[in-house]
Amino acid sequence: MKKILMAMILMFSMNSFAQVALEMSTATSLSPFATATRFLEYGSVTTLAPFALTIATAQSRGVAGKEQIKDELVELNEDMIAGRVTTIEEVRQPTLRELFEEIAADEEQMNNIKSALQMDTELKTISTAVTIAMLIE
Repeated sequence: MKKILMAMILMFSMNSFAQVALEMSTATSLSPFATATRFLEYGSVTTLAPFALTIATAQSRGVAGKEQIKDELVELNEDMIAGRVTTIEEVRQPTLRELFEEIAADEEQMNNIKSALQMDTELKTISTAVTIAMLIE
């Protein structure tokens, strides 16, 4: 069991490294997972304080809601990489779209997130913040 777990971790690590290398070479980040991972790995996010409200918002969904968010983040990540989704309104996953709209409507939460993440679109900013919140949970 340990060997399988280690193999899975290694595969995910290699995939993350490959995505980060690709992003660094193209200077374009389409994947909120890769962006969040890069921020956490390289210490770009030195404190989690800006994400406290985002973490609380996700936590308020309960265990089943958080699992739904995690499942939908995988699908959204693929949609964003493929270029099918560029705005919150285009997000096909209903739980994520509702969560993103709630976060976008909260000015304090958005200001906190933007203090730590400088992204070129609101969708990338919020999806990266939610991904960070789910990764550190």
